[in-house]
Amino acid sequence: MPFVGIGTSNKKMDAYIKELKDQSVLVVVDVRARPQSQWFPHFNRQRLQASLAENGITYLWLGDKLGNPKDESGKRTLEGFKKIMETDAYKEGMETLMELARKQKGKIALTCSEGKESECHRKLILEDLQRRLCPSKAK
Repeated sequence: MPFVGIGTSNKKMDAYIKELKDQSVLVVVDVRARPQSQWFPHFNRQRLQASLAENGITYLWLGDKLGNPKDESGKRTLEGFKKIMETDAYKEGMETLMELARKQKGKIALTCSEGKESECHRKLILEDLQRRLCPSKAK
């Protein structure tokens, strides 16, 4: 599968870029609903995009379709994101990823701020991509 998940977490930009390069990533798809960070401003959308471009990596933001917005209680949850996965916006975002997979000749990283993929909505997106792209290997 051409997709991997890499969280920004509290990494320095150099470490993040190294991780992308180590995985041979050519495109980063940002799935944060709000692509900004008060504590790690180097991961704000414009700065991240510029840093990636300097390293020959394309940036695409799909957080408007694949992001995990806060719920009524102010939290982002995997259960809440499962409801998002039923929306037309999510389906459009997945179509964009599928088209990207068909055209791209290298790895594509889904990125979000959560360091632990098991606790991040990108895990659900990656599982959905696995089912769509490699149905015989899907869980």
